[in-house]
Amino acid sequence: MNPVMSMKAASEHVRFLVRISRDGAIRYATDCGAAEPESHLDCLVGFRGFLADRTELMGSLGVKAADLLSDAHLLAAAYRRWGLNLQEKVLGEYAAFVADLRDRSLLLTHDSLGLGQMFYATDEQGIVFSTHLSDLIDIAAASELDLEYIATYLARGYLTTARTPYRSIQRLLPGMSLTWKRGAHRCVRTWDPTDVRPLDCRNDEEYEERFRWLLDSALRATVNPNGATWVALSGGLDSSTILSVAGKLGLKNIGAHSMVSPSSPHGDESKWARAVVEEYNIPWHPVDSAGMLPFSVLPGEDHWQAEPSSGVISIKSQRLLDELFSSHGVTSILTGHGGDTLLGADAGPVPAHLADLLFAGHPLRMLRGVHAWSTRHRERRSWLFLMTRGVLGPAWAHLRGHKFEADGALAIPAWIDGDYVKRWNLLELSRRRFATRDRYPGRQEIWDSVWSHAVSGGMARDHAGYDVRRPFLYRPFFEFMYAVPGDQRVRPRCHRYLQRRALKGVLPEVVRRRGNKVFGTWALIEGLTRSRGWVEYLSDDPEMAKLGIASRAGWHEAVQQALIGNTAGDRFFFTGVALEAWLKGRSGWRPRGRQMAAGN
Repeated sequence: MNPVMSMKAASEHVRFLVRISRDGAIRYATDCGAAEPESHLDCLVGFRGFLADRTELMGSLGVKAADLLSDAHLLAAAYRRWGLNLQEKVLGEYAAFVADLRDRSLLLTHDSLGLGQMFYATDEQGIVFSTHLSDLIDIAAASELDLEYIATYLARGYLTTARTPYRSIQRLLPGMSLTWKRGAHRCVRTWDPTDVRPLDCRNDEEYEERFRWLLDSALRATVNPNGATWVALSGGLDSSTILSVAGKLGLKNIGAHSMVSPSSPHGDESKWARAVVEEYNIPWHPVDSAGMLPFSVLPGEDHWQAEPSSGVISIKSQRLLDELFSSHGVTSILTGHGGDTLLGADAGPVPAHLADLLFAGHPLRMLRGVHAWSTRHRERRSWLFLMTRGVLGPAWAHLRGHKFEADGALAIPAWIDGDYVKRWNLLELSRRRFATRDRYPGRQEIWDSVWSHAVSGGMARDHAGYDVRRPFLYRPFFEFMYAVPGDQRVRPRCHRYLQRRALKGVLPEVVRRRGNKVFGTWALIEGLTRSRGWVEYLSDDPEMAKLGIASRAGWHEAVQQALIGNTAGDRFFFTGVALEAWLKGRSGWRPRGRQMAAGN
C-alpha cells in the first residue's frame, strides 16, 4: 500500500492526548489508542481527521506529489507558511496541534466549522489537550461539575458554548484557534462566516451552475479514496442528493445503507431510497429498524460518554450498524447533516429571510416578498401576519440576541423544579444566541444551526473503524449557500428551490419532486413502552433530583406520561433522559492511570 495513503487513512481514526509544561517539555499518551505525534520542520504535529483538496494544498505549498508527505507533514508546512492563518487555508474535517520546537509555542486548531473536536485545560503547570473529552477528564482535575453547562444543555437540548460538563475543561469553538506560550494562552478567531459577502448572481442559471460545481467538489473532497464509502441514505432529498451526485461522478467504492420500516407504511422511506440506488446501480444495504428500537438496551459502564448524549437510547442500533460496516470494510459514512438549514427546508408560512432584506436596506424588495408569500403560499397568510412573524419578529429577536421562534418559546415542563427554572433562567437560556453575530437574521439562523451541530459533535460516540463526513459542510459549498439570497433557498411554492432546480437530471424525479419527509416520535415512545428496564432505570432514585433539577415525584410522573405518548414537549423530556442516564453513568466512572511518554 502507498505509505502516504496508509498514514492518511490512519489519521482519520487516531486520537491524541498531550501535556505541555511551562518550560516547553512535551509528554503524550501512549495507551488507549492514542497516537504518537509526528516530527516535521522543527514541529511536533498531531492530526486527526482528513484533508480536503489535498492536491491544491500541496500546490499552494510548493510540494510535489512525488514527495509523498503525510497529512501531519503537510500541516507542518502549512504552519510554516501561514502560521495562525492555517485554519483559513486548510480545508477538511480535522483537529490538530502544532508544537513549534523553535520557540516552544503551541497552536491548537481545527477545521473552520469546528467539525473536528478539540478540548483543553490550563493550570499552573501548563496546558493539556485532547481530541477526546473522555481522555482529558482522566488527567485534568475534572471532578467539579459545571452546573451552568448542565442548565444550558437542559434548556436547549444541544451544546452551544465553550463549556463542558467539567469546570476545568473547555472546548475549542468553531472558527477559533488557540495559541499557548510560556504559560499564557489566548483564543483567536481565525475564520468567521459572517465575513462572507452576500452573493448576487446575474440569473438563476448562474446560481445553478455554481451549485452543481461546488457540490461536485464537495463529494470529491469528502469521499474516502482509501476504502469503502457508504451514504446514510434516509430517502430524503439531502442524503439522496449526496448519493446521486456520487453516482453521477462515478466515484469508486460507493455504497449506501438505510433504516427502513416496512411495518410502518406511513414512516417507511424505502421507496425513495430504492429509486436512487436503482438509478445509479449502487450497492444498497437496507436494515429493518423494527429490530432495533430505541431503549432496547440499558447503558452499561462501557457505554458511558464524557458528555450527555441522546445516543444512549440507541445502543442496539449503533452496535448493529458498527457490525454491518465492519463486515463490509466501510471506512467512511457520508451524511446529509447541514442540508436542512443550508438548502432551505420547508419554512412553513414564515420565511425568516424576508427580514434580511430589511437589514440590507431593501424595503421595497422586502414588501414585494411579503406580497408574494401572502398571495402564493398555500396558507395565504395576511400581510399583517407576515410582517409580524416574518419580518418584525425575527428582526427584533435578532437585535436582542435571541433566536426567533415563530410559535413562541417552548413551555418549560412541570417536571423541572420551579426554583431551578428561576435560578438558571431557563427560558432565557433556551432562546439566547451563542454563535458569532451575523448582520442578517436569516443568515444567523443558518450559522446558529451549523454552530450547534459542530459544537454538539463532541457528544458523538467513537465509531468502530470508520469516520463520519458531511459533504454539505465542505466549506466552499457552505460559504456559497450562506451567501445566496434567501429566495434561492425557499419560495412560497417551493422549498429547497435551488437544490431542486440544479439537480434536475441528477436526482430521480420521484425524489426531486417529493414533499416533506414523515417525522414523529412513535419509535421513541414504542421503544420506551417495551422496556420496563429503562422505565425503572430512569425512575429509580433520579440523579436530577439530587441536583435540584427535578423532583422525584415530578420526574417519575413525566416518565409514566411518556409511556402513553405525552412528553409535554419531546425536546425537554428526551434531553432529560440523556442527562439522567449520563449522571447515573458518571457516578460509576473512575479515572484511569494514563501512560505518558516524553516528546521532543
